[in-house]
Amino acid sequence: MEEFCEGQEWKYTTRPNEQNSTLVILKVEEYESVGKVVHIAVDGLSIRNIEKPEAPHSDISHMPFVADTVRKCVTELVRYTEIPDFSEGYQCWKEAYEKGDAGFFTITVAESVEFMEETLSDGDEVIDC
Repeated sequence: MEEFCEGQEWKYTTRPNEQNSTLVILKVEEYESVGKVVHIAVDGLSIRNIEKPEAPHSDISHMPFVADTVRKCVTELVRYTEIPDFSEGYQCWKEAYEKGDAGFFTITVAESVEFMEETLSDGDEVIDC
């Protein structure tokens, strides 16, 4: 399989109701503890919005994954695309990571989206910045 590069848009094994969802590779980094880490944005989602139930969230702007996990989830390279601005989410995560308060996803992208939905539905912050 092709190496991940910034700007790649991939189809992946989605949750049942989100077959048109795709992910974009935002950044690829190397970490001594886990090797390659792939930062992604996910679009085409339908995540419950507790503040506005009639308007579900359609994307997640930043999620860090161990590269091997993403490799097992992607199914088809769609295209190369412009990278959306993810600097705020990345900086928030990076600061939490450096304090030991954040890590990398090792579960599938679909499972991670489910985790995010459950966490946000409970009114919790995933990372408190």
